[in-house]
Amino acid sequence: MLMSPNCQFNRVLRTLNLSRNCIGSEGGEQLADPISSNDTLTHLDLSWNCIVNAGSVAIVQSLKENIGLQSLNFSWNTLVKTAGTELARAIHENTSLVELRIRGCRIDDNVAEAVCQSLFTGSMEESKLVIMDLSRNSISTRGVLRLLAQLKRMETTKLKEIILEASFIIQLVLCTKLCHDIYFDCPCMRLVEEINQKLPELQIVHGPELIVGNTVQDIKSEGGKFADLFALLRLGIRYDGRRLVDVLLEMDTEHTQLVTVEQFVEALTKLSVNYRRSQIREVSQRLSRQSDGKIYYG
Repeated sequence: MLMSPNCQFNRVLRTLNLSRNCIGSEGGEQLADPISSNDTLTHLDLSWNCIVNAGSVAIVQSLKENIGLQSLNFSWNTLVKTAGTELARAIHENTSLVELRIRGCRIDDNVAEAVCQSLFTGSMEESKLVIMDLSRNSISTRGVLRLLAQLKRMETTKLKEIILEASFIIQLVLCTKLCHDIYFDCPCMRLVEEINQKLPELQIVHGPELIVGNTVQDIKSEGGKFADLFALLRLGIRYDGRRLVDVLLEMDTEHTQLVTVEQFVEALTKLSVNYRRSQIREVSQRLSRQSDGKIYYG
């Protein structure tokens, strides 16, 4: 055990997997001191151990003192309230972690934003964090937007991957109440694009993209139905009783047969058209005549 004196001062042990051992809160508290003082252990897996409350707080606080741990998997434990706050502080202060996996830890919007805020306010020259897995947490679409806004503020980062989505296998095996998809809407996707332009080496692995005009329940029941925007535009197909081109004509007060991307999106919203952000990008690229960002609909 990591708790034993022999293990605490071990200079050989590099990787330790304690996953699925029912460590619990008390066990988490006992593990904290050995973690903080051990400077040779580089990879630690504590996932699926029912570590909550004081145990979680003690574990994340130990990260502030540890100078050797490079990879920590704390997934499927609990990081709420005080533990979540301490996690943000630990990320801010730790300069050795390269990989942090905190999937399914009941992290909410406030904790997620605090974690990303710590990335921004911390010394990115000293931080070595490359991979952070926040998937399967209780983060709302609004929370995602706030999280992405924090990421966008960063001018430089060593981060290569932020995961906000579970694997397909996990989605199938685990019950819905335990697993939370983190949905991305159009504003979220717009921020992802802006972050990709600013920090091209950072990959944001995200959850399902919301169909604009539908609720989450609509998407699940319909299986995700999207309108063909080019067909709506070119073939004059009526959607909700009106043609897309007619709505665009109303917006085009100067009769140039050109509209901005924002006007095009507004027209789709008026017609309650279901679409993905990626479709808007494709329309903008294919129907822009002067590379000025305007869409030629004529």
